[in-house]
Amino acid sequence: MKSLRLTAEPKKGDEVILGRYPQSFVEPPSPDGLRHFWPASECPFKDPLIWLVLEVDDTRHAALLLSKYVIDAQPYDDDEAVSSWEVCSLRAWLNGEFMNIAFTASEKDCILTTHLENPDNELTGAPGGRATNDKVFLLSLADVWHKDPHVPNSGKYFKSDARFPNDERKAFATPYANDLDMDVNPQWWLRSPGGGEIVENGLCSDAVGIEGDGVVDLDGYYVISENTGVRPAMWVRYSVDAATPDASSGAGDDGYARYWTPILLSGGK
Repeated sequence: MKSLRLTAEPKKGDEVILGRYPQSFVEPPSPDGLRHFWPASECPFKDPLIWLVLEVDDTRHAALLLSKYVIDAQPYDDDEAVSSWEVCSLRAWLNGEFMNIAFTASEKDCILTTHLENPDNELTGAPGGRATNDKVFLLSLADVWHKDPHVPNSGKYFKSDARFPNDERKAFATPYANDLDMDVNPQWWLRSPGGGEIVENGLCSDAVGIEGDGVVDLDGYYVISENTGVRPAMWVRYSVDAATPDASSGAGDDGYARYWTPILLSGGK
C-alpha cells in the first residue's frame, strides 16, 4: 500500500494536501459571454484539496483528515424521504464519484478502509443503523458532541460546547460550493441520524449537521436537503520525506479565469 508523503510528522491541526477538486470560480470561453456552471464530474479544471489533521495514529502511521472547506452541496439522500448512513446516496457519492474525481489511483491507494460504528442519536434516540466500512465518510455526532461529564456537550475532535456558536466547527464554502446556492459559512452534514420521523425499518427523515455559526443541530436537516454542505473525512497512511517538494496551487494558463487560490502547505506546520 502506498502512503501520503509529508515533509514532517503530522500533528493535530496541521494542513496537508491530497487530491484535486473543483473549488474556484471559473469563467469558460463562451459564445454567449455568460458564466456557466459545471458539475464537478464535467469541470475541466481542479484545485488541490486542503485537509485538516484531526488525529494521528503513530502505530499505523495513519492520520484522520477532514476537508478544511465545504467543497460541495449534496443531499444526504437524493432518492428517499428517509435514510441512514448505510444506505444513503451521499455515502455512495463520496466513495464513488467524489473519489474518482478527486484522487488518482496512487492517491486512492493511500486511503485506508475505516470500520465505522453508527450509534444512535443520544438525545433523540434515532437509530444510527448498521456499521459500515468506508474509504471516505462524514464525521459522526460523537465526533462533535457527546455526553462527557468532564467537558459537557463537547465532542471527540471539537472540545467546545456544541450548543453555542464556535469558530472551530465553522467552515467556509469554496467559491465553487458557494455557487451551489450556499452561504459563505454554510451548514454541513454529519452522518448521524437527527430527530425527525423514524419509520418502521429504522430509517430517519433527518440527519445531524453543523449550523453556519458552528452550533451542532441535534435535530438535523431533512435528508433530501440540496443546499447542505459536504466536508469529507478519511484515514490515510503517511510517510515522512523531508525532500518532498512544496505543493503549488497548480494554477496555469489553461484558458479559464480563476477567482480563488488557497494558501497551501505541504505537510506539518
